[in-house]
Amino acid sequence: MALYGARTKDSAGVVTLDTTVTTVRSAYTTRVTGRGSTVDQYFAIPQIKASSFVVVTPVNPGGELPAAWWTTGQLQLRRPSTGTFNVTILEYNGLPDKVALYGLRTRNGSSFTQIDNANRVLTLARNGAFTMGFLGPGSAVLDRTVTFSSPITTVDQPFVFLNLDSPGMVYKFTMRGSAGNWTGFSLSWWPGVSNTQKFVVSWVAGVFGSSGSAGDYALRLRDETGAQIFVTTDNLILMNGFPSNDRFVRSGSDLADPQYYWTSYRMPWTSSAQDYFLANSVIGGPFFDGSSSYDNPVGFIGTDRSFLQAYSAANSQTYGSANNGRTLFAARLMRPI
Repeated sequence: MALYGARTKDSAGVVTLDTTVTTVRSAYTTRVTGRGSTVDQYFAIPQIKASSFVVVTPVNPGGELPAAWWTTGQLQLRRPSTGTFNVTILEYNGLPDKVALYGLRTRNGSSFTQIDNANRVLTLARNGAFTMGFLGPGSAVLDRTVTFSSPITTVDQPFVFLNLDSPGMVYKFTMRGSAGNWTGFSLSWWPGVSNTQKFVVSWVAGVFGSSGSAGDYALRLRDETGAQIFVTTDNLILMNGFPSNDRFVRSGSDLADPQYYWTSYRMPWTSSAQDYFLANSVIGGPFFDGSSSYDNPVGFIGTDRSFLQAYSAANSQTYGSANNGRTLFAARLMRPI
């Protein structure tokens, strides 16, 4: 079978980039600011194409995160108030751009690879794992704060992806640090489904930048300023699965406790235990319903990885909607850590 594309290997013969089997999606980032008390607000963003997937995250870590939907050229936010939000536009088939003059673009059937000066790829910056949940009678890990081995110095927040090795639900994700000095993140266990869960959270933090060194075996790409935009010693974080605009829909059994009514939402997942979900955009901030803010736990309630489970709190059953407007995608590393 004929193959068309580019392949690089390191000194040990490990493939570091293979455009014939690996689809790399590009990204464009911008920001929008809410215009006040209007419930549904719309923002013209011409970079959103028919093939785009949009991720919305709070600029202020842990701040309220509105529901988000989009159509070609337009972003919709529900109750953004006057908050400012990061908007990352990821492309399924690349983003040709008049200013994309430096980089690499290949196509092999449905596999499209684009890395250039206008559209950056997501690369691994830090990673780790920790245990949460019920450890035994009178002992549980409810909250964890992770400190990176060294701060991540990008202006934009890193994308932090989580994976659980067994059933568990997490929420209250908050980045630590500030622009140019991201020091880690915090996370909490939500025992609303089961207070006897114990699970390992594996995490990876990615940035839209390049920090690897070329060494003797590598392909390196630079932009018009001479800055490195990619080197094949970088480990790419790949979007594995391309959810549509409204995949998180009401499904499963709702839960009630003395304080809140928890509406159940689910979205189709990849059925693979290798895939991580994006914490920043699904549990990176609470919903705001016009008067109160409510948490949004997410995770897996059993061994079935064909769906990702989420809940949204409200004062009563009447507040559940058709979909919850949280935007995320499945991701995995191009090569093992």
